Amino acid sequence: MQLRKKKVGIGRAIGWGITDSMGGGSGTIMNTYLLFFLTTYAGLPALQGASIFGISRLVDMGTNIIVGSLTDNFYKTKFGQKYGRRRFFLLIGSPLMLIFGLMWLPGLPFLFYLAIYMMFDMLDSIVMIPYVTLPSEMTDDYDERTLMSTTRMFFSGLTGTVAITTAGVLLKVFGEDNSIAYTIMGMGFAIYFMIVVFITYKATWERPYTPEMIAEINNPNREKLSIKYFVNLIKQELVHYFTTLKVRAFRQHLSIYLLALTAQDIFSQLFVYFVVFDLLKTASFASALLAVGIIGVPFTPVWGWLFVKIGPKNLYTISFSLVIALLAAFTGLYYFKVTGHLLITLAFIISAMYQLFKGILYFVPWNVFPFIPDVDQIMTRQRREGHFAGMMNFSRKATGSVAALVVGFCLTQIHFQSGATTQTSGVQLGLANLILFGVGGVTLVAWLIATQFNLNKKNHQKLVAEIARLEAGGSKETVDTETRKIIESLTGIAYEKVWPEKV
Repeated sequence: MQLRKKKVGIGRAIGWGITDSMGGGSGTIMNTYLLFFLTTYAGLPALQGASIFGISRLVDMGTNIIVGSLTDNFYKTKFGQKYGRRRFFLLIGSPLMLIFGLMWLPGLPFLFYLAIYMMFDMLDSIVMIPYVTLPSEMTDDYDERTLMSTTRMFFSGLTGTVAITTAGVLLKVFGEDNSIAYTIMGMGFAIYFMIVVFITYKATWERPYTPEMIAEINNPNREKLSIKYFVNLIKQELVHYFTTLKVRAFRQHLSIYLLALTAQDIFSQLFVYFVVFDLLKTASFASALLAVGIIGVPFTPVWGWLFVKIGPKNLYTISFSLVIALLAAFTGLYYFKVTGHLLITLAFIISAMYQLFKGILYFVPWNVFPFIPDVDQIMTRQRREGHFAGMMNFSRKATGSVAALVVGFCLTQIHFQSGATTQTSGVQLGLANLILFGVGGVTLVAWLIATQFNLNKKNHQKLVAEIARLEAGGSKETVDTETRKIIESLTGIAYEKVWPEKV
């Protein structure tokens, strides 16, 4: 069904994109500082602190499955019909963002941090899964979707940089050994996240209901929504979720996304430790190094332009190759025992370049995502944005959980001592090797998969045109050779099997 004729301009793109100040910003803050905060100001052992990430994300995997199915079916409810099947979850999630501030209170028991982190992790899924479906809901246009995703990544990168800068300033003001810097940062951003989620609720709209959806709503004999209904639905939907992996473009996209971001999870959780114990600098110096990531924010429109002009595959190559080279440069500061003013100068130069090109790794996957449901549509004749968003979040939480546990395990294996002001040479070498070979190795695998990825503007336009032709009653037998090859490359199945007959 065609979308309503309503243009997505820069104002609407900002209204939608600003919520990734919460999605990306909170992730940057927690990945960079939370484990360090827990081992330094809550006194938790490294493995126990890391287990908070792992346990919470394992539990939240179930939330992803439930929310994805719920948003795809929520149009059947009165709340969904009044507030939107996707946007309703932004409305209820906005005031709950205040939970984020509670994670930064010092000196509390392990179970408190576990419970708060778990609640926020679930809240993040409740908001972000329907949130990421909205570009597909609002427009079919490749350039408009790219504008929305570019704007989103601008706010994500900007907020992460502002948070890191804020932490560095607060540490300077209140002192390196004072936890109040982190508490003020956490509470302030919690209020900000609450505001931006509500703005997105007000600024967005959804795809009109199809005749089939309207008929189902009006069917007096349809099964009433209840807990039992949703339990049975979730059982069925678990099977449907894994059918998303039948889409070749999605399998590739998901693999690249998970590997690239898992590598960055590991880097983020180790970076402050590396700066403090290998480079022998302070946590505020680590914040300053990360804060130069502000250099990447003005480049976000450039990445959007390149995304359209050269395609995701080539943009990935630029990022992956330079990220690996800069990881080697970072750890080289330790391996070659660089000190003094030269260390400070080189560290800032390397960090600025690293933050600049690392940003592409976050930018490209979520710019690609709105086009994946179109590939699925020609395979299934369905719109399943919620399923794909849920599957991405489900998988991301799974790998994020593994990454956190791996970091905690590795810190334990290299005999890292929580609360110590210095570490042994063995620990120092271990930290550097984890960054170079751990982060670099995972990034290399993602790069190899990206070389096979063929979803770009030209191929997407061919795909959408073919869907429109088939919807209008066109015959599959008259498809042109180029379109056939593109469809088969993106779907991973023979053209004859796409656009199945309606049952």
